[in-house]
Amino acid sequence: YFGIRDEVDLSGLTWRRGVGYDLEELTNVYTSSHQWISLVIQQVNQKILDAGSMRALGFCAGIKHASFVAEQFNNAGIKSVALTGENESAERAAAIKALTDGQIQAIFTVDIFNEGIDIPTVNQVVMLRQTHSSIVFTQQLGRGLRKAEGKDHLVVIDFIGNYDNNYLIPIALFGDSSLNKDSIRKKIIDAQEAGAIAGLSSVNFDAISKERIYNSLAITKLDSMSNLKKSFDELQNRLGRAPL
Repeated sequence: YFGIRDEVDLSGLTWRRGVGYDLEELTNVYTSSHQWISLVIQQVNQKILDAGSMRALGFCAGIKHASFVAEQFNNAGIKSVALTGENESAERAAAIKALTDGQIQAIFTVDIFNEGIDIPTVNQVVMLRQTHSSIVFTQQLGRGLRKAEGKDHLVVIDFIGNYDNNYLIPIALFGDSSLNKDSIRKKIIDAQEAGAIAGLSSVNFDAISKERIYNSLAITKLDSMSNLKKSFDELQNRLGRAPL
């Protein structure tokens, strides 16, 4: 796992607490930033062990965002497609087969692959959207954790913007539901120093993205009623019923 600073300037955008930035405004900023997409492509190329065997799944903020990223990756020589809720099931199946067979190297999607989809050969997950939920983050990361013949690793690249809820990232990565800020900070420091978490997993945040997470932790109240309600709602959605 690599936490990489997202260098797009989000100042001046409309922010609504509990909702995030206005999607249209956010998409316009990202799709007009050549510096941002160049950084994304550079990091994807650097972090993959073998470009020819890359099977990447990228999670984007919206339809326009996914289409833009796929187009730019194609321009950079990385065969890619964008898949959204607007695509028919046959189109999705064809794209998944193309990725599995190596005819394309990346699929960029908007939420439709959070769960219930199995592409075992995926060996790179690229997070290009704000983390609204630790459960959704874990589901998206989990798309790359299926076993496949010849697959011995998963690379996760998470582009971390300057969001108020960045504290959800370490909660999801470390499975820390303690609502204790000191515990979460210690896990980040320990993982950084050891270079690993459970098993053979390694976690690395660059200095700026780590600072953004610390700032996010500093301003949030983890045991606030809104956070507790959000946790309750997430668990209820996961179980299909209210928790006992």
